[in-house]
Amino acid sequence: MNTLREQFPLFSRNIASRPVTYFDYSATTPKPRSVINAMIRHLEQGTGNPGRSTHALSFEAQQAIENTRQAILSFVHASSQTYAVIFTKSATEALNLAAHLVRNLDFSTILTTTLEHHSNFLPWKRLPHKKIQLLKTENGVFSFDILPTLRKALLAITHGSNVTGQVLSLKRISDYAEKNESITVLDATQTIAHIPLNLSETPVDFLAFSGHKLYGPEGIGVLIAKKKYLQGQKPMIVGGGSVTHVSTTETTFKSSEEAFEAGTPHVTGIIGLSAALSFITELGFSHIQQAEKEISSLLQQKLSHFSDISLLGDNKPHDLPIYSFSHKTIHPHDIASFLDEQGIAVRAGFHCAEPLHLDAGYGPTTRISASFLTTEEEVNFCIEQLRACLKKYQ
Repeated sequence: MNTLREQFPLFSRNIASRPVTYFDYSATTPKPRSVINAMIRHLEQGTGNPGRSTHALSFEAQQAIENTRQAILSFVHASSQTYAVIFTKSATEALNLAAHLVRNLDFSTILTTTLEHHSNFLPWKRLPHKKIQLLKTENGVFSFDILPTLRKALLAITHGSNVTGQVLSLKRISDYAEKNESITVLDATQTIAHIPLNLSETPVDFLAFSGHKLYGPEGIGVLIAKKKYLQGQKPMIVGGGSVTHVSTTETTFKSSEEAFEAGTPHVTGIIGLSAALSFITELGFSHIQQAEKEISSLLQQKLSHFSDISLLGDNKPHDLPIYSFSHKTIHPHDIASFLDEQGIAVRAGFHCAEPLHLDAGYGPTTRISASFLTTEEEVNFCIEQLRACLKKYQ
């Protein structure tokens, strides 16, 4: 573990005169040296604008982009015959693009849940002539038992909650869509770095994630889409790189995923994302899942000893090591600020998932989110300082 953590420069930094204690992995992840070095190499030696120029630097940049597309498809076990990879600036933009691509398709109802991040809820509210059927949770826990039998709907659903750590069965999502001839849009932002995905076995129509939740850089997101949904579609954003012909009276857009990637690509971010995929692949999901299972159990055990805080979600170890809680009298921002003074990074608020909090009868919460990099010592220190915080304010 120490050798693994040594690959992350963040952990060598001191905050409040002690090594940073990071518990905000659900918001963003630290970057390993391999990702940083890959991006530095490109910034120092790359400089080619892909698809625009006819020189070696441009060709190298374009090749890096295409190699990353293939790496993404391999990472989620998806066929290049069926799926396309579209680069965006974030998972938020990717989900907005998915909504754009399906806006005129033949469905009238959008099924979604109160588990969703705002990014997988707000885009669907903007679609005209589509009805949203919102499926609620019980104390933040979603059950497939309430999923209605509704043919030819669109199911916009998260794979994992950034508030409760609940992971939804991808097989059940995929089976439901197949049985009911429904379109599936999966937000895999919270699970992409934690759980192996296999779109060959459990296909969905669209899958979105972001690089910075995958130990990669900010500013790069991905929409994996079935190619059939791109045919004949006009891009959401237009400009350079998205066309084959432009005159004063007519425009012909490209027939590939590049039609939806107008403007100079974020090549540095794409290269960093590729390095992050390699990092996770080399580490292996078996290691990640075992380590996070142990950390999640430890967090649940420690937090359950507090009689004056209320955990949102299951009363058992969460699928992902994410725990959000409220205190009877102390505001979550006061808790987060106190912990920050001890060099502990957590998040306070609604975590861009306000409907989930309101549905479960909660106001804002304090969130502790961990990963395979989290140590038992960090958990113990965080719990010790949380106890000191509650003692100070009560």
